[in-house]
Formats: sequence, structure tokens, C-alpha cells
Amino acid sequence: MKALICAKCMDIRALPQGTEWITCRCENAKARWSDPNAGRMVVNAKDKQYVRVLGINNTFLLEALASPNLNNDSWRHLHDVATNAKGYVFDKEFRNCWACVFKVGETSDVSWEET
Repeated sequence: MKALICAKCMDIRALPQGTEWITCRCENAKARWSDPNAGRMVVNAKDKQYVRVLGINNTFLLEALASPNLNNDSWRHLHDVATNAKGYVFDKEFRNCWACVFKVGETSDVSWEET
């Protein structure tokens, strides 16, 4: 899962399922899926310095939603599984976390819209 973050208005917006744009409250930033099936996102902004992306590991998110009564050992195991994500920002070799905030262009699946 990916969401747009605007640090100018402190808004976090999840992308809709299709390819329509989602805009932050102050209208500084907007984002959309360029390829929803591949998880590719494009972003546009008036002031790019305020734009970030929130990435949440889908394995972690789906299990957390499906199993709301996990104990602490289960949560730690789920974290370990979600951070075994070779090639992704979540992996132990990179951020080692199931949720990551990053800049546009830091990952291969999020880019600035070509104008």
C-alpha cells in the first residue's frame, strides 16, 4: 500500500483503486497509480520539497487486518516476515520496517509525473 504525504498541510491520502488523482488538503501535492496492478505511483506537486510517500508492506497490513488478536510474539514474527522483502525498501538490508516514509524517486515504483 502507498499513500501520499504532504508535509506542508500534514495530510496523508491513500490512493484510490483506479488511476484517478488524489490531492492533499492544501492542494500542493497529488498522486495516482500509473499502473495499479504493478503498484506504480506518479506524483505531481507545486512544491516538491514537501512531498513524501508512505509505504506499508502488504503482507504485514493484510495479516494485521485479518488477525486483529495477535499477541506480541505474533506481531514480532509478522514484522520479521514483512522485513524479509528482498528488493523492497522494507527489507532488513534497507529500512528493516514494515512501514516506510520515503521521497519520490527513492524507490523504482514511485516517480514524478512527466510534464
